[in-house]
Amino acid sequence: MAIKNSLFADFEAIEIETLTKAMGLQTKLETATVKAEKGWHGFIDMLAKRGISFEYLRSPTSGLGPIDGRHVDIRNFITMNLLLPVYAENPQAILDFVTNDDVAGKAEAEFTIVHDGKMQPVTKKKQVWQAWIRDLSSNLYKKVKRHAAKKTGAKKATSDQFTLLAKDIESALKRIKKLDPEKDESIANLDIVSIQLGLETAKDHLIQK
Repeated sequence: MAIKNSLFADFEAIEIETLTKAMGLQTKLETATVKAEKGWHGFIDMLAKRGISFEYLRSPTSGLGPIDGRHVDIRNFITMNLLLPVYAENPQAILDFVTNDDVAGKAEAEFTIVHDGKMQPVTKKKQVWQAWIRDLSSNLYKKVKRHAAKKTGAKKATSDQFTLLAKDIESALKRIKKLDPEKDESIANLDIVSIQLGLETAKDHLIQK
């Protein structure tokens, strides 16, 4: 049914095509997120089989002091032997630069590293490169935590995607409650009550996931 007297009346095929592409990209994003989550869990499992707590990666002292005598050594090993080879094209060159006492802290150097999601040349000062290396483990910890399932009280684990979608639906419900079919002719034929009930059901379902 055509919508009359509305901003939506002139929708053409190009808008439908754009929406279709957007939905397709969202599906790819959700699929990639699920795969990434499985990948990070695999990494955690790999550490666990070797008796390594994932909390070792949180910070140099884990915020509470070393967990045990192996904490700092293991964190350094993971940084130097696992993370640097992945994040840098020539990790040894970076290490040589940041450990050279003859190089001033503000001296700059260019190295090819993973930046903005791809391997590319980046120029930083020595002090910044030292911080970059130090933060590799901490950043990995935060990244894995973002992909890990969230728990609220005694409820079942809720993934980020479910939580975000539930919040979007909640925002939509607030907007729907402000609609007034008597003042807006373009929505006069919409069953506002049914739409509201449908969204509330969807939100409740997501929260229970």
